[in-house]
Amino acid sequence: MKLPAITKIIVVSAVLTTFLQVPTVLASAPVGSFVCKSTFLDIEEDTELCYWVNFLDYNRVVKGYSDLTYRPENSVTRAEFAKFIVKAFGLDYATVNIPSQEDFDALPNEEKIFPDILPDNVFYQYIHALKEAEIIQGYTDGLYRPEEPVTRSAAQKYLTNAAQYQNDNLFIVQAELPFSDITDTHVFYPYVSRAYTATRDEPDYDQIISIEGSPEFYPDNNLSRGDLAKMVTNSMVYGGFAPGSPIPGLGEAIGGIKATKTFEDNGMKVYHYDDFGMTILTTNNVMEYNYIPNDAPTVQELSENVNYLYTINGGFFGGTHLDADHAGFLNYYGIHLTPMKGPEESQQLTHVVRFDKANNRLSIWDREGFLPYENSTKVVEFQTGPLVLRNDEIQSDYIFNSKNGRGKHKRTLMGISDTDGREKMFITVRDEMSLNEIAHILLHLELFEGKQITVVNLDGGSSSVLYSKNFPELNYGTEKRMPILIGIQD
Repeated sequence: MKLPAITKIIVVSAVLTTFLQVPTVLASAPVGSFVCKSTFLDIEEDTELCYWVNFLDYNRVVKGYSDLTYRPENSVTRAEFAKFIVKAFGLDYATVNIPSQEDFDALPNEEKIFPDILPDNVFYQYIHALKEAEIIQGYTDGLYRPEEPVTRSAAQKYLTNAAQYQNDNLFIVQAELPFSDITDTHVFYPYVSRAYTATRDEPDYDQIISIEGSPEFYPDNNLSRGDLAKMVTNSMVYGGFAPGSPIPGLGEAIGGIKATKTFEDNGMKVYHYDDFGMTILTTNNVMEYNYIPNDAPTVQELSENVNYLYTINGGFFGGTHLDADHAGFLNYYGIHLTPMKGPEESQQLTHVVRFDKANNRLSIWDREGFLPYENSTKVVEFQTGPLVLRNDEIQSDYIFNSKNGRGKHKRTLMGISDTDGREKMFITVRDEMSLNEIAHILLHLELFEGKQITVVNLDGGSSSVLYSKNFPELNYGTEKRMPILIGIQD
């Protein structure tokens, strides 16, 4: 089904630019107050590539690898690129029927859309969606060859066709190209030419339609993941699939995410983001740390008995709600209940949270060299982690070294957004995400513009819970019995 035409779409061929494996100079990062923080270990911060990759990561078009790298030099297969195009242009793929292998085998090859795309291929629906929309055709022998790398010029054909699928008036004019290595005899010349012509006379697009220091287009070179980042980002932004412009100031295009819903509740502010299943509570109110290692009540029962306005799960524990121990160091109002775990015992529990109830202050400490309070009945200190953000800097090393940090789970986190630790934040994420993804999202929320935030992971998976007394639509997991809970009173 064809999507509604977008009023103004100017899709720019970022394939015409750079991240080639040829001598090039990466242009300076976009100007402005926004500073790009890399979400991947192998992407240099505050470069144009950082902006493009982060943009696609945020929009869930591409993902990195499990080791928190993006690998921009890697080639992109034809199957992978089909998925990227579907995601970027918002094409319907979920309704594509996947036949059984038996039904597929019973069809003659001429009735199969592509004989070499089997039903168990993870890209089956993406490739079929593009074929049905006539965005791709495959080879003359009827095959698609999904594992072959896509070339730069073939990728431009996908992009041009996808744009024209959305708007028939796009890319209808072509002119002579200035590149010495692609002439009108090249099979993909029309697609490259139309994209070039669309922005030829636009001075703002100079960085997009040329390859720095080279008169060539390299049409038959394999498309790299770096090429992909720039091409698809610019396509989405200039094509009307995201606001703003990546050059200059892509930060404005991916920053300032607004909450879907906001609540004010007895001096606390609550922000909910439907797209991420994320709820953030910011408060100066006093928090209570509840450690009930034996026969814990349900979250609902505890919250109602103590009259909490909000309750979240409070940290790592071992055992069950009937008999649980804190997984790391716990100093519970002057009583050292469990010992500190060092790096050789846990790469997860990297930090210690200290809550000083007397002064209503929260602080987050490295476990190395940490000195606990002694005999204080107003202080709770507990080991948790890994650290996710420190003053807006993504803590990639801590996340990478933590197995749970790299995986995708429901999450509970806490942090501070001021210098004295009075403004506390509690974050619950009911969508399954890695900590790297969560860090990236937090840095682009309008809520934290102009602030420097420090955030640490508390717990995740099936332990994630949230209770709200006055806004029960936010509640989840309140029937669970949790031995460690953090409550907020009015």
